[in-house]
Amino acid sequence: MTELNVQKHQINVNGLNFNVIEKGNGPAVLLLHGFPDTWYMWRNQITALVDAGYRIIAPDMRGFGETDKPEEIEAYELQHLVSDVVGIMDHFKIERSHIISHDWGANVAWAVSSHHSERVQSLSVLASGFPKYDRTIAGYEKSWYVYFFQFEHVAEEAFKRNDWQLFRDWALHHSEIENWIKNLSQPGALRGSMNWYRANYNPAKNFQMPMEINAVEVPVLGLFGIHDPYLEERRMKGSSQYVNGSWQYESFDAGHWLHLDKPNQVNQMLLQFLKEQS
Repeated sequence: MTELNVQKHQINVNGLNFNVIEKGNGPAVLLLHGFPDTWYMWRNQITALVDAGYRIIAPDMRGFGETDKPEEIEAYELQHLVSDVVGIMDHFKIERSHIISHDWGANVAWAVSSHHSERVQSLSVLASGFPKYDRTIAGYEKSWYVYFFQFEHVAEEAFKRNDWQLFRDWALHHSEIENWIKNLSQPGALRGSMNWYRANYNPAKNFQMPMEINAVEVPVLGLFGIHDPYLEERRMKGSSQYVNGSWQYESFDAGHWLHLDKPNQVNQMLLQFLKEQS
């Protein structure tokens, strides 16, 4: 792992201990990761953002990394995840922040922007567009793993079997794979990370999240890797109808982890967007 000169905090929010990374001075930028990541996935963005004069706050979300991992599925319902983000901002005395988010972190960021728009200066979402959308057959096929994750214990054991072979195949043997396996091997981590799907993306409930998310009033930048094997580009493009503020969109010749695959290009877009919203 690349070493970064960052400050690590252990803070208590909503009765859980969160590992939070802080670096830099200036306007706050909150970085929210998704599955199966930790704060470390933002390493290429952290350096660029700090050099540009921003203060970075990057938590390990509940269930991931060095943050607590409740066993109960209900502990991962969206309203708790939103409350975590607001609580982290309160702890660091941040009244308003830019938010940059990826995957599940983007779903949380959409909800934070919907319910707490006064706390969000701008929103950048990578990969995951607005949570409300009509799935196509192609979308259902891409999302096969969401159904698989609903099988408690079975899914965890299958992912780990034979030196994590199924997980390696699912992740298309991405260069980040060993970091993911190391983190998901921690006690409770794999169950906790899959519980995000069980609590919020249950097919038996037609993928209806347990918290209403309405159109957002903040400026939004959507970034998408056109080779994403899990999500449809039409979902990201369709997000524009749920943005009452300004909307910008850019696609990249990359996969799901576009910020890892194309860091320089992604950083350029993020920095330009943040500059426009400052």
